[in-house]
Amino acid sequence: MRCVLYARYSTDKQDELSIEVQLDECRRKLARRGWSEVAVYTDSAQSGTTMHRPGMQALLQRIKAGDVDVVFADAMDRLSRGQADIAALHERLRFRGIRIITRNEGEISTMLIGMKGTMNAEAVTITSVKTRDDVRTPRRDAGNSRYRSKASRAAARAPLRAGRRRPDDVRRMRYVPIASRQIPAPARRAVRPSLSVRSRCRHPP
Repeated sequence: MRCVLYARYSTDKQDELSIEVQLDECRRKLARRGWSEVAVYTDSAQSGTTMHRPGMQALLQRIKAGDVDVVFADAMDRLSRGQADIAALHERLRFRGIRIITRNEGEISTMLIGMKGTMNAEAVTITSVKTRDDVRTPRRDAGNSRYRSKASRAAARAPLRAGRRRPDDVRRMRYVPIASRQIPAPARRAVRPSLSVRSRCRHPP
């Protein structure tokens, strides 16, 4: 079997040794099976969410020569993390009679692509959401008591000094009975008869 090896690591936080480790593991597998290595393609610090990588594009050009039987990688997500991309790659290679085999999953099938592709896509989504949440500036709602500072909550509970008012965001409304309100005397004289008339209407003797 004539095999093309492919290795990739994702970010510049990883090391070139990651690729060497992947290739060493793949070569051990090839040696056990008695297969031959005809070419090696790698991508350093390249995301698996796109197929537009120098090493991957060179691999796709190589398979057109017709001297490749197997594309061998350490794992399926090294080839691509996108379900649609790995499915398209699998279909493209199968059309030319080329198999995709990885050290972790074995030979790649349509069913395996469906399961692993969904898991990889979900992992990418979770990572994207986490990254977005980490860089987003937290916003506080001044009207929501959950986001009030300790000083604001303490000010709301503390007794007020004479002549001072609470801040607008923590001011509390309290009910004042009508009897305790300051009503001018003429207004009280105008209101009291009407109240007595209503009382007589509602509760006849």
